[in-house]
Amino acid sequence: MKYAMISLLALICAVPGFSNFLVIYPNQLAYIGVEEEINGRSAEINVLSGILTDTFATIPAYESAFYMGAEMYVVDRLLKDWEGHEITWLFADGTKGAYTLVCAEPVLLKGPDGIFKPLNGTPVFASLPRINTEPKMSVRFDENVARAKVSYQLQGLGWEAFYALHLEEDAATLRGTLKIANALRETIHTDNLILFSGQINRVSQNDYAVPAAPRAQFYLAEEKEASYGGGASDFSGYVLYPVPGVFDFSGEQSTYYRFLEFRQPYEKRYTFSSTYYTNESAFRALNQTIHMEELTKAVPAGTVSVYQKRAFDTVLIGESALSDKPIGDTVDIAIGRTVELQGKFELIESREEGKESVRRYRLTVKNYTEKPLKAYTYTSVPDDSVLWLSDKRIERTKANQLFTLVEVAPKAEEVVIFGIRYAR
Repeated sequence: MKYAMISLLALICAVPGFSNFLVIYPNQLAYIGVEEEINGRSAEINVLSGILTDTFATIPAYESAFYMGAEMYVVDRLLKDWEGHEITWLFADGTKGAYTLVCAEPVLLKGPDGIFKPLNGTPVFASLPRINTEPKMSVRFDENVARAKVSYQLQGLGWEAFYALHLEEDAATLRGTLKIANALRETIHTDNLILFSGQINRVSQNDYAVPAAPRAQFYLAEEKEASYGGGASDFSGYVLYPVPGVFDFSGEQSTYYRFLEFRQPYEKRYTFSSTYYTNESAFRALNQTIHMEELTKAVPAGTVSVYQKRAFDTVLIGESALSDKPIGDTVDIAIGRTVELQGKFELIESREEGKESVRRYRLTVKNYTEKPLKAYTYTSVPDDSVLWLSDKRIERTKANQLFTLVEVAPKAEEVVIFGIRYAR
């Protein structure tokens, strides 16, 4: 995984203007790249708290590096540094005095009357030591370096895409909302945001807990135009989606951006799927599908809600998962079933001839509406099957699939009969 990230870094950095970037994965994993001033052989480089330290890399490559975690001002630790020295102790009644700190845990003080354990009060420090309040990587190079490109993986940042598809008579409008969930305490800035779509195998482990993100806060970036969608690229079987704009993801909250909107022609289809080894005795509702061809923009994977406008309102008619779709691809969005168009698949003849099985089927589609409708039917068959006595409407689209477009008149039914032969 580490080497895959290094190759991705090389790919991104080869693009002009991409010295700084943020790649976000859908599973609370991110990959960040920044350019840092070094001006010498060593430097302390600030990193985000979700860093997976074994993925830290630089160009040029470092000679050695170690992680310096963020520290906090803790009284017990401060007292430890003062053991054997004189400190001021403030008691609950407001009195104070100078004592030698004999032991920090438990607190033992030495005064004119000897060593004692204070029953109350708190130490008073004239000043506090300097501590590391932000996590850092201390890096050393084998020669003087002016600037270095730094990259690493981190946990605590993820993305999801949500779509609303509004159906109109002549076309549909697809609007996309991007959710960036930042579970880290820091605000994360980037000038070059890239969404990585797809699930990856990982072996890197996080050495410390990442806090869970609190309840999401809704924010809509009105100033960002919906210019997304034209630059998706394939990378080793995955898809990278650059999102234009400058982004600041506030710590411990989720941010929502409108990142996509375009119109697309569509067709509402009714589909019926069956397989050669089933025999249905009753009609069942056909599936409804929104079919769109030749997408004009690339769309990353997400969930889509489909709406249709009525006379005075808009109604949700279905929801579905949407896989990654490049420009020019075909989309089929399942939105539910309809009782107005139903189908039945029956085995009407079965026999064995030598080493072959012979089957004949009847597909019936019934239309309960007052308008003509089309049913798109798909039947799975054995790869080596041969058609016989088949209806002319039967089309073999794949070795193991038969397709039929059945047009059914209003308040009527249509019957398709076909047979297959296949080796037993």
